[in-house]
Amino acid sequence: ILSFTRAANRPDHLAPISTDVATEVEEIIAGFEPLAEAQGMTITTRLRPGLIADVDRSALRQILLNLLDNAVRYGPRGQTVVVAAAPATEDTWTLEVSD
Repeated sequence: ILSFTRAANRPDHLAPISTDVATEVEEIIAGFEPLAEAQGMTITTRLRPGLIADVDRSALRQILLNLLDNAVRYGPRGQTVVVAAAPATEDTWTLEVSD
């Protein structure tokens, strides 16, 4: 997250492209699920279909994997982690990871 914050302060380091957020998040989670399952963790999603946003896909991947990794490392075995993405305002959206 610190790397992303530094990059956000230097927009020339970000490469946002129009992205289907739900599809991107599902792909990231699919790659992480074997690690989650090995720790007895379940990941569920609440993703708004059709949410299109300009996103730096690499930064999104880094942030989401960091949050999921923290949930595995510091959360109780057998927990359920919920990943949600939805519009917040007309011009913004939110990504929420809760465990």
